[in-house]
Amino acid sequence: MKHFFIIYLLALFTACSTKNSEQGEGTSNSFDWLLGEWEQTNTDATYYETWEKTSDTIYEGIAVMLDGTDTLFQETITLLKTDEEWQFQVIQNGESNPTIFVLDARTATTFSCSNPENEFPKQIKYSKSETGLFATISDSERKIDFEFAAR
Repeated sequence: MKHFFIIYLLALFTACSTKNSEQGEGTSNSFDWLLGEWEQTNTDATYYETWEKTSDTIYEGIAVMLDGTDTLFQETITLLKTDEEWQFQVIQNGESNPTIFVLDARTATTFSCSNPENEFPKQIKYSKSETGLFATISDSERKIDFEFAAR
């Protein structure tokens, strides 16, 4: 009986560990592949994203588009875990309230999030490969791809 109880506890522990690992909840670095400075390579414009990890549940970024030394566009981007879900929050320069996208799916090196109420984009996707970082913003009618290389 004692051996059965030990085997039962081991099986229960293994099942719980596997579930947490599959969901990504047990790992503190599930979005660490975003970290660093990234420069867009598939456009003539100068566009950068910089990401840093401020805690196990908060990743903060800034996106900037430049024309020479003039800033054309800037936004603060945050990926954070709330009590119930991961959110991708965007605050455009000059605004105080974020546009919130809810995480729909993720793997070890990808994630997608959506906000069906937002005018554009309604969906944001990020993925990491050996060659760089890729992002897509889209709705049902248009799609914009971003290809980044590490700076």
